[in-house]
Amino acid sequence: SLAAKMEETLVPSLLDLQVEGAKFVFEPKTVQRMELLVLSALDWRLRLVTPFGFISFFAYKLDATGTCTRLLIARSTDIILSNIREDSFLDYWPSSIAAAAILCAASE
Repeated sequence: SLAAKMEETLVPSLLDLQVEGAKFVFEPKTVQRMELLVLSALDWRLRLVTPFGFISFFAYKLDATGTCTRLLIARSTDIILSNIREDSFLDYWPSSIAAAAILCAASE
């Protein structure tokens, strides 16, 4: 139900979300309590922030005319994907990784 609330513009009712013929059927109050437990465990942070969410922003800032934007985005995506397995990758903010990748792509 949390995923539906994050993705859908018209959220289906809890009864519509339950699988037909399922072994367990949950009351709406129970689902609400489970949602609150999950939200509390995640400290209400549901969105995964990755460098890819920042690439377009930085590409358009660097190339305001838009002539090389697609190339910058493609190349910086490749740079990020080729370095994603590095342990030190997690030491930096996603926005910093995206900015560094855009600058590397622009210097090539």
